[in-house]
Amino acid sequence: MSEEKTEVVKGRKCETIDSLLKDPRFLEKNSNSPFVRALMKEFIFPDAAAALGEYNRQVIEAARYAAIARDACWLVETDQPKVRFPRFKAGTPTKRAPGAQPMILGSSLDYVDVDVNPYEWNAAQEWDRVSLEDTPGGVLTGVGRQLVEDVYYLENSEYITKLGGISAGNLAGGGAQSPVNANKFAYADVLTLLNVLWGEGWSPLTQFVCILNPAQATDTLLQDDKFINANYLTAGIDKQTGAIGKVFNVKFLVSPHVTAGTVYIHTWFAVGFPLRRDVVVDSYELERKIGAGVIAASRGGIGILQSKAVAKMTGA
Repeated sequence: MSEEKTEVVKGRKCETIDSLLKDPRFLEKNSNSPFVRALMKEFIFPDAAAALGEYNRQVIEAARYAAIARDACWLVETDQPKVRFPRFKAGTPTKRAPGAQPMILGSSLDYVDVDVNPYEWNAAQEWDRVSLEDTPGGVLTGVGRQLVEDVYYLENSEYITKLGGISAGNLAGGGAQSPVNANKFAYADVLTLLNVLWGEGWSPLTQFVCILNPAQATDTLLQDDKFINANYLTAGIDKQTGAIGKVFNVKFLVSPHVTAGTVYIHTWFAVGFPLRRDVVVDSYELERKIGAGVIAASRGGIGILQSKAVAKMTGA
């Protein structure tokens, strides 16, 4: 009689700088890098692990504001090549007496598989040996921050491309909506898109995301008195930074990848984002071997889970 084996399933987590710093091969490669040695010298770190760990913490935290796709999508860390996301159904919660069977409304839950891309999002910078010797630590940190922002920029681009790929008939409301006033996205248009989503059965208590071009935010929305007048301030505008707050559970985000005049509002679970490797900044060897390269990269995939949870407006 064969003995039954019990496997312990570990939590599925993506690669991060912390996990890579435990890999001897990763440390060996970076320990010999002129870039990492420059970090150790500038910031007085005792070894490559300490230098890269603190460097990544600083530059990733500084660039965090640029991670629009991560704020807007259902982000799931994974060590697998794909993630199976459940497609939530619009429905009505019910009461259940103690001991009674739960009532399932509508059809059974189905799923969407989102593949991790066979490529990575990356950005890199190179120095020759002389330039690297003359580069202060603050500049090294600034370059790392810019590289991380560039990686987030690529993630954001793929997210917006996926939204734009939804056919008109599969959008919430059966097509793109029109603004009250052409080329002037306003508070009333936010309500139009929300009404479309509510009409699809999504709860007003759901977390929504509005993604729009910077021109719609600065030229029109931030000039609408419903957002900036002290008698309203319904969106909770931060007067110091100009950041837009929330209206009816809608979080406002801006991205240059959104075509001017186009606005999307969707639920937080409308777009899936499996993250296989979080953004990591480390060194790479130059073929000429007379300098140093630094690269920021992440790997994941983005897919539409619920097209009817995405409302779109054009001509705004």
